[in-house]
Amino acid sequence: MMKGGAAVAAAWMALGASGAQAATTLAVAKDAPCLYRAEAQGLMTALAPGLLGSLRDRCAENLPAPAYLRVNGDALIERYRAPALASLPLAAQAMGKITGAKVDEATFAAVADSLVPPMLAKEIKPRDCGKIDRAAALLDPLPPENFTGLIVLILELGS
Repeated sequence: MMKGGAAVAAAWMALGASGAQAATTLAVAKDAPCLYRAEAQGLMTALAPGLLGSLRDRCAENLPAPAYLRVNGDALIERYRAPALASLPLAAQAMGKITGAKVDEATFAAVADSLVPPMLAKEIKPRDCGKIDRAAALLDPLPPENFTGLIVLILELGS
């Protein structure tokens, strides 16, 4: 089991965010309730299209034309859509644990699509875009389940 909000911090780290950004997220998450591995992975999978879209959109102007996210970002995001929809039950369950309130799938999906991407975009520093682009390119060959599973494993190793 792992702390609830830490999955978001792992996504930051896996996609090249600064250590300070990830540490801030982990500090906020340390008092969150524990999640089972499947819940954490479901949460990460459900958030992945929005997170990846934020990274692509925020970094587009700071990357050269042939950069991975500029060329392949749309296809990468599209690969995560079906797994994200399939993971909504686990993601809503995980978010319910984190917030202490009952969260249905539709509410989770609306929040994940409308609130999380803009919050992430605000935190991305232009100087980090090259690292984020490289991380996305390195992770591209992995199926979505392996990518989100790797994030959860990184969290487990760090806890």
